[in-house]
Amino acid sequence: MLLLFFGFADRLSERYPDLFEQGDDGQYDGKGNISSQYNFERKWVGYNTIAVLSENNILNFDAVTRLPVHQCLTFLSYKKDLAILEQEQIRKASKMKF
Repeated sequence: MLLLFFGFADRLSERYPDLFEQGDDGQYDGKGNISSQYNFERKWVGYNTIAVLSENNILNFDAVTRLPVHQCLTFLSYKKDLAILEQEQIRKASKMKF
């Protein structure tokens, strides 16, 4: 049963690579120590996913956990892409002001 889960998890990470990126970005601070941001993200990744989907309302956590996984991950992918697009637009607009 556990092997089925890991196979499923691998397929999810392949289907949604933007949500499951593996990298060293921010893993270490300037002194070679693991950064607090990296530790936070590793510790709370699953909880943060539910919190985002429930709009940080703990009363909605149960409803979110009943949703299909692909529906949740597709929505999170959309939210991530939208945030990146908005950041780029803000960056471009701020450059035009100067």
